[in-house]
Amino acid sequence: MVLGALAVVVLVIFIFLVNFYYQQLTSGAAVTHAVNGIRQSAKIDLLQNGSDPSIGPKDAPVTIVAFEDFQCPYCFQAQPFIRRMLAKYPGDVRFIFKDFPLTAIHENAQAAAEAAQCAFEQNKFWEFHDELFAHQDKLVETYFRVIAKDIGLNITQFNSCYNTGTYRQDIADDAALGRSLQVVGTPTFFINGELFSQGYESKVDNAFYQAIDYIRSLNK
Repeated sequence: MVLGALAVVVLVIFIFLVNFYYQQLTSGAAVTHAVNGIRQSAKIDLLQNGSDPSIGPKDAPVTIVAFEDFQCPYCFQAQPFIRRMLAKYPGDVRFIFKDFPLTAIHENAQAAAEAAQCAFEQNKFWEFHDELFAHQDKLVETYFRVIAKDIGLNITQFNSCYNTGTYRQDIADDAALGRSLQVVGTPTFFINGELFSQGYESKVDNAFYQAIDYIRSLNK
């Protein structure tokens, strides 16, 4: 008797669950949730995978991807904040740089991006990056070579890389990815795959910190 009653209860629960998930599927709720999950995972993969310049551990709980333009004044304004943020969360944040040169309004942005990638080839991206932002009024080929010499690059290798446009397609790929994710200006920041900020003003600093602290709390 007891076993029979237990079997009936199990059967009722089974029927209830089958009916519940059937209703979810036919209503589209489960499908929508699954598709959104796939889309989000794909977006995170696109943003975080690859060989872009980055700072911070790959297993950090927070990954911030920034689409930037070396001639953009708002990107320039964001640099002190980015440095402060990375210093504040050295083990918890991974910062990834992606190129998004706004060539329609910044005539030297593409050339600067290509030069910086040539420096990245020699593991000197961030030194080159800092010099470009510090001297946005000098973004021309002759100055790129001055930076290359000053930071100790192999000049022959750098010149060959720059003159042949070795990383032109990679930069175009970054820009295409940005456009597919509704990036329209620089800097644009994504946190763990989610669009967080387009443009930069100092008033968003605390919003970044709050988001980082919240994600960190979920991983404790």
